Amino acid sequence: MARKFRKKYSFIATAIVLISGVLINHFKPKNDVLLINCIDGDTATFKVANKQEKVRFLAIDTPEIAKENVAAQPYGNEAKQYTCHALKNAKKIHLEYEKEKYDRHGRLLAWVFVDGELLNEQLVKEGLAKVAYLYGKYTYTNIVKQAEKHAQTNKKNIWK
Repeated sequence: MARKFRKKYSFIATAIVLISGVLINHFKPKNDVLLINCIDGDTATFKVANKQEKVRFLAIDTPEIAKENVAAQPYGNEAKQYTCHALKNAKKIHLEYEKEKYDRHGRLLAWVFVDGELLNEQLVKEGLAKVAYLYGKYTYTNIVKQAEKHAQTNKKNIWK
């Protein structure tokens, strides 16, 4: 009798755990995205939830690339190449958002993770971006600030 009782409740407990996992995954926000186009060092277009979104990388600013009769800033092309290479070769791209999801230009603001690594941080650490546009306390502010100190100390690219 005790064996039947344990077997029955073991089955019920297993079923509850499985159903809970399905429900949690169903309602969890899906932030994995697909690259559509790399624009410059700190902006790219992704397919986000079946919608094309122009995404501006949070808390960083890379030098500008050449545009309509305006020359590229130093390291602008290198920043774009670094970003495009990382995104095009990624197995998985994941976005994380802060409270304000869009900027005044309608771009989605995000922390960009490439195969588990924070791309925003990597750009700063390589001296291809500066920490910028901090309008509050963001999740990874300390990480990008630490990366900037590293780049400055080691005189990497824009910090030469």
